[in-house]
Amino acid sequence: MSSPLFRPTSLLVCSAWLRLASGVRVDTKLPDTVDEALRTDGFIRIGGALGGDPGLEVPMRNPVVFVECWVAPNPGGQGDPQETAWLTADQIAARLLEATWDRQLQGVDVDLSTFGNYAPARVHDVIALTEPERVEEEKSDFARVDIDLAFTWTQGA
Repeated sequence: MSSPLFRPTSLLVCSAWLRLASGVRVDTKLPDTVDEALRTDGFIRIGGALGGDPGLEVPMRNPVVFVECWVAPNPGGQGDPQETAWLTADQIAARLLEATWDRQLQGVDVDLSTFGNYAPARVHDVIALTEPERVEEEKSDFARVDIDLAFTWTQGA
């Protein structure tokens, strides 16, 4: 007898879609250590939900998520490490923005089994609510670009 499936959460569904759309690691906190992937590929941190609508009459979730695209400078890379980090963070955010227009990434089922025994979910659409914006006052030397995304999703069968 298998254990019952956990219900998907907005955080897990958004994380799964962001991984699918960006190809980089996604979590709610930054990695503890700076590794090569953080310098070359970057990282997406979900800053949390800014609001949304859990659906009054229909079990359809509509969270608005604050997304941060982070890249650590790569002193061993080519060119100015700080500028390269900014360009990479810009590109991650641009990929997310373009993914909101990609029909293959809308109406897509996301597998949540990597998070545990979770039921699948279907992301109906993702809409960018803001243009990507550099956060230059960040105290660390990391490059950070933010974008707000609105998701519409339901639990799968």
